[in-house]
Amino acid sequence: MTHLRIIVCHISSTHIYALLYSTNLVSSLDIRYTEHYQKFIFSMKLSKIVKIVTYCPKESTDDIRLAIGKAGGGIIGNYSYCAFLSEGHGYFLPMEGSNPTIGKQGEIEKVAEIKIEFVCEQDKAKSVIEAIKKAHPYEEVPIDVFQLLDYE
Repeated sequence: MTHLRIIVCHISSTHIYALLYSTNLVSSLDIRYTEHYQKFIFSMKLSKIVKIVTYCPKESTDDIRLAIGKAGGGIIGNYSYCAFLSEGHGYFLPMEGSNPTIGKQGEIEKVAEIKIEFVCEQDKAKSVIEAIKKAHPYEEVPIDVFQLLDYE
């Protein structure tokens, strides 16, 4: 069984072919399955849901997670405040002109961080991102937004 994970920012036949044939994401993909995957990919459409990911120091996790839920992020069906959290370490070097919450200018910093990922309706994304920035302690808030696809 081949598991295919696709993150698409722009859809065109050229980009999808590049994803299938030019990357190692599906290195075990056999040519005889290509037509099946093309049908699968082309039957997908852009979703009205996005996935948002942010990273924060451990001690700020609950404040940020609750701000996300309060702003309307993390709704899946009849459930709200849904999120997946994972632990890791963030590394950064505050440069001249920065005002770091943690660390000092010119010194590489390692911080125990939590990755918070959740889904959000596109029309609520702007207010959810504003809520994250308001609750987040960092001067530069790391936020990634991924367009999702729906399978018909």
